[in-house]
Amino acid sequence: MKITCQQKEGEKDFFTIFVDDVEWKDIHKAIFGYKPKTITEILSKCEIEADFPSYELKQIKKYIFRRLSKRNYSSFELLKLLKERFVSDENANLAIQEIQNLGIIKDLEWIECFVKNQIERKVGPKMIALKLRNKNVPKAFIDENLQKFVSVDRKIDAIERLINIRYSKLDLSDYHQRNKVIAAILRKGFDLEDIFRVLDKN
Repeated sequence: MKITCQQKEGEKDFFTIFVDDVEWKDIHKAIFGYKPKTITEILSKCEIEADFPSYELKQIKKYIFRRLSKRNYSSFELLKLLKERFVSDENANLAIQEIQNLGIIKDLEWIECFVKNQIERKVGPKMIALKLRNKNVPKAFIDENLQKFVSVDRKIDAIERLINIRYSKLDLSDYHQRNKVIAAILRKGFDLEDIFRVLDKN
């Protein structure tokens, strides 16, 4: 059986594996490395159909550890990255589960850190939820955990800081300027009730 690995035409991030000169599978360089000769040598020593899944799983775990060495990731972000790199769903889920079992990937700690960081940046809960969805976090997980880390006091403090830093020169007793500020803070993802709570104190 002849196995070769070549640059995929028109796709700079992918190689194509050929078995007996027939296209077999596309693989992503971020997962399997950037040296087609090395990949060819490894695959030529195994029964490709039977042994490729275990080889892929090993490479996926290496990729995850490289990612985690640079910053903290949730399992949801990692799963999205792996899907974009065309690995099998089974091995993607298995690799993440194995690393979670080691206590390295901690989704609850990750979302707590993310939410608190966003609140510090004066981003409201609705916008935080949208950002989490964009990071592949399931809605059910967001609904279950977001409010744990966004107390009323935190929201009020963030809105107050936003007003004091960005809108301190505006006359909030003026109807038009007040509405302008309200609209701006709403776009940051805060609730109207909390905005009025702060404005009514001033």
